[in-house]
Amino acid sequence: MTDPVLGPVKGDVTAECVLTALAAGRAMRKYQKEYFATRQQAALDASRVAERAFDEALANALWWIRHGEPRPVQGELFA
Repeated sequence: MTDPVLGPVKGDVTAECVLTALAAGRAMRKYQKEYFATRQQAALDASRVAERAFDEALANALWWIRHGEPRPVQGELFA
């Protein structure tokens, strides 16, 4: 199957992967709203952490869609 945005799509995307990305997106938006309402540094820091989690969850979901398997875990480079 070929998606107009993603290109070739292999396999099925698990619901867990998509739900994780959606939950991370909701958390990110919640913290962003809190920051813009209060302009507190703690809220901004929480928003940034949530945004990184969302970006990671989205990257994992896109990897699964494109490759039909979970994204491989990269080990520690300087262990």
